[in-house]
Amino acid sequence: MEAKQAEAARRYQVSRWCVQDWCKRENLNPVKVTRRSRKLDWNALKRDVQEHPDALLRERAERFGVNIKAIWYALKQMKQSRKKNTT
Repeated sequence: MEAKQAEAARRYQVSRWCVQDWCKRENLNPVKVTRRSRKLDWNALKRDVQEHPDALLRERAERFGVNIKAIWYALKQMKQSRKKNTT
């Protein structure tokens, strides 16, 4: 069996462990990856950005009760800029 898996790995240019993982699966249909549920509500964050465009990341994090990195990651994924007005 290992020889066949090694041959399949070479043929499909993947690692042997990948072929072993495929053999364990019930079917080889593609698996749709979905965003996991998070503590941070992205729709509420979008509204917050519109209502308070000059707010700092730490202020938003306090408002939502999350880490600053969670706000930064969500804004980056939403392609939202966090530029400040320097007046």
